Amino acid sequence: PFVRRLMRHEEYRQAYLTRYRELMATLFSPEYLEPRVDALQNLVRNVASPEDQIKLDNNLNDLLFFIRERRQNVSRQLSNL
Repeated sequence: PFVRRLMRHEEYRQAYLTRYRELMATLFSPEYLEPRVDALQNLVRNVASPEDQIKLDNNLNDLLFFIRERRQNVSRQLSNL
């Protein structure tokens, strides 16, 4: 694929890795995302039925788990580039 050919070029690969690491440290970080998820949960909770609140809590717990796990997975992938 095209991306693999691009990754063979050291200058592009380094620029890609630098930018992705910047994003992981800012916009994709759990420290940035988790408060936003919590804020959205609080907004929805105010209008959700008790049954929907339970579903919301379960889904948001899954989302928070995904955010943390995805970061670790991406870090491993980037170290292999």
